[in-house]
Amino acid sequence: MLYLEYHELAKKYKNAEKRYYESLDQKSNLLSLVEPGAIKVKEVISHSSRVNLDDKYITYIVKNEDLDKIINETRNNKDVLKYELTKKEILLKNSQNIYDRIYYFKYIKNKKVNEFYKLINYSKRQIYRFIDEIKENIYKN
Repeated sequence: MLYLEYHELAKKYKNAEKRYYESLDQKSNLLSLVEPGAIKVKEVISHSSRVNLDDKYITYIVKNEDLDKIINETRNNKDVLKYELTKKEILLKNSQNIYDRIYYFKYIKNKKVNEFYKLINYSKRQIYRFIDEIKENIYKN
């Protein structure tokens, strides 16, 4: 059934999106570590502030390059999954299977049963029974 495949793809997409935003947060946190701050008295006395600043920038550059690679990989992964989701959504919309069509209207388009039961040509009770079966199949996996 297509709706189970769509549901699994949606989970993968949400995880990929989460990893993408986490890597963006890491990059912004890394940038905040390098920003200049107030001078500490201990650094002024020991005259080692220049060395520490250079070390900070070197580690920033190295970590930034690594994070850029991770960000690009996660963005590409997220975009591929989004494309797959849209393909599955079109297939669900045009499917002849009643479960797929109900899943499309109920969970993708977020419509209420009163809004789409006439389009499917089933009674409200039957649709609610189908929805219960869909929930069982989704949460069983």
